[in-house]
Amino acid sequence: MSTHNLFLLRHVMTGKVLVSPRLRLDSVLLNQIGEHRPQNKVRPDHWVPFLAVTGFKRPETVASLQAAIAPPHKFFGPKTRWPLPEANRNDGWKIPDMVKERTIALCRALETSDAVRADVHGSSASQQAQDGLAAAATADTNAAAADAAALDAPTALTMWWERDEFRYLVDEADIFWPEFVAHEKMTLARGRYPVWPEGSGVNEVVYDPAAARVHKSKQHA
Repeated sequence: MSTHNLFLLRHVMTGKVLVSPRLRLDSVLLNQIGEHRPQNKVRPDHWVPFLAVTGFKRPETVASLQAAIAPPHKFFGPKTRWPLPEANRNDGWKIPDMVKERTIALCRALETSDAVRADVHGSSASQQAQDGLAAAATADTNAAAADAAALDAPTALTMWWERDEFRYLVDEADIFWPEFVAHEKMTLARGRYPVWPEGSGVNEVVYDPAAARVHKSKQHA
């Protein structure tokens, strides 16, 4: 059974981040980073997925998260000057600021979004959980909070990470990933194309290793 998914992709040179329900990027997504001038187009070879969240039941849930994490800019931002200044090689590679910001924003949205709660738990459980948490806040009792926590669903979403350190960026904000998500390592073919294990339910493919091998063998024939 296929699922609806959310992808966070980083630019290999600028470190900026696009959030998309598909791996094949539409140039309209550039409005998330203020670069949606008419002449600008997405360069697919410049964008690498660093996080994929899979397992959503409804496309509306994905759309609400996308809007919460990366709201579109109304106006153009400053033009990027090329070539970019060369980084000091002695400094090493650093996690881009926007990767941090949007990873933390995703964590908060997963915890607070009514759409996510309804997608994971169902609408009735969502309302019960909200009522239980409200009762806990009013009565200040551990029992009410426990009742709400008991409604937590088993693992419903899977988060696939390009790098393990990205997963722990939320520690800087002193927040935690919800219990209904599982974390897995993302396998990237040629350093850029996700390869999904059998049974993952993800049909989003932009690179077929088998087809690539056939094409390569024909070139050398």
